[in-house]
Amino acid sequence: MRLLTTLVGWIALTSLASTASAFPSQTQNAFPGLPPFSWPVDLQNAGDGSDRLFVVEKDGRIWVFENSPTVNSKTLFLDISAGVRNDGSNGLLALAFHPDYENNGTFFVMYNTITPNLSRWSRFHVSEDPNVADPLSETILFEIPQTNPCHKGCALAFGADGYLYISIGDDCKGWPAQDLMELMGKLIRIDVNNTAPGLEYAIPVDNPLVGNPNGWREEVYAWGFRNPWRFSIDHPETDRIFLADVGEATWEEINIVTKGGNYGWIKMEGTECWPNPAVCDTLGMNAVPPIHQYAHGGEVGNAVIGGHVYRGPTLPALWGKYVYADVAFGTFALWFDGASWTSQLIESNTPTRQYSSFGLDEDGELYVVSLYGGIYRFVDTSTDVGASPPALSLHAHPNPFQQSTTFRFESPFDQDAEIHIYNVGARRVATLPAHAGAVTWDGINAQGNELASGVYFAQLHVDGRIVATRQVVIVR
Repeated sequence: MRLLTTLVGWIALTSLASTASAFPSQTQNAFPGLPPFSWPVDLQNAGDGSDRLFVVEKDGRIWVFENSPTVNSKTLFLDISAGVRNDGSNGLLALAFHPDYENNGTFFVMYNTITPNLSRWSRFHVSEDPNVADPLSETILFEIPQTNPCHKGCALAFGADGYLYISIGDDCKGWPAQDLMELMGKLIRIDVNNTAPGLEYAIPVDNPLVGNPNGWREEVYAWGFRNPWRFSIDHPETDRIFLADVGEATWEEINIVTKGGNYGWIKMEGTECWPNPAVCDTLGMNAVPPIHQYAHGGEVGNAVIGGHVYRGPTLPALWGKYVYADVAFGTFALWFDGASWTSQLIESNTPTRQYSSFGLDEDGELYVVSLYGGIYRFVDTSTDVGASPPALSLHAHPNPFQQSTTFRFESPFDQDAEIHIYNVGARRVATLPAHAGAVTWDGINAQGNELASGVYFAQLHVDGRIVATRQVVIVR
């Protein structure tokens, strides 16, 4: 049986892809001054305007650090390692911050417990120190008994509807994926802002199985998944849910998940019946086919790693494309070309970059996490700008803002420096002098008019060269 389950197996794989990249992009160490992480499996930002990044280590630790290429230290944000089962695919696997984290300080994790063997989803709170969580603040949302050390498939993300979406693997059993009385092998959706009798959460009234007479779990949003190792929501552009599901014998697949959809496993793998493609028993399933599938390459063990639709400001060739990885092959871009979904290699893998996950910073810039401990970012290689991490960084707070925001950079400049503000159409709408290490912008354009609500991009220019970019959002 081929599994994306034992992480030892992930590392043992070698690079198999050699196709030339179709994109002027490559990955490089985003934070060369940081000590390496130990088995990192997730990267998130808090969405609170602080421009910090949080890295999840499989053994039960979460670290926080400043999102700067020159950062050289990290702070232990949460340590629950004493209670985390860390073998096979078990561990602390996923993190999500509440959309209102800046005000309520709550975040959510999934981990496996030692005794008994459970998958557990919990809420925690930050302490009075913004860089340290309170380990005693845990509220357990729900738990699922586990019998195997594989197929946890977990990811957490909030949708535009404010609900928490959770992907759950089938625990190597297979059959729970089609059993609607089970949460395994599903994408579920819950309301963590309210509670229902007997629950630490509520169930959205428009979940597809609400009110069913069969005892089916009403948390279920979609089903038929094997090991959904990472999903993401393309918010706010399309709100599509992109989910990567690791295959068993022949196909890796990427799905766009819709409410109430059945994605086939354990009766289907990709677009084929399983285990025998010549014998189909899918009557009444109405299985939703993946938007993309690819066959395993020359060795057993290739596995898809779900990523994000890129919406950042610095990589125009990748904008609007879904970026994902294969643990053995490298990174890829997937997009709809008007007729079909097309996938192209971005960068081949290397033996020291076995990827486990992707993450975004507050600007939408994309990072990929290596099991060997490094955090890599995508850079544009079409020009010499971006060939190495910028020497400076640009921060904005508050962000989003109503009346004004203050841009800060790492140090004052002796050189000529300006901040250029662009709208989403790449038109410059304002220019700010930036000589003192900080400048406040009131959302007024070059003509003295108040700009409308929306997304804008600030670029820090020093001697005519772009050295940092920051996305800012105006909310009127």
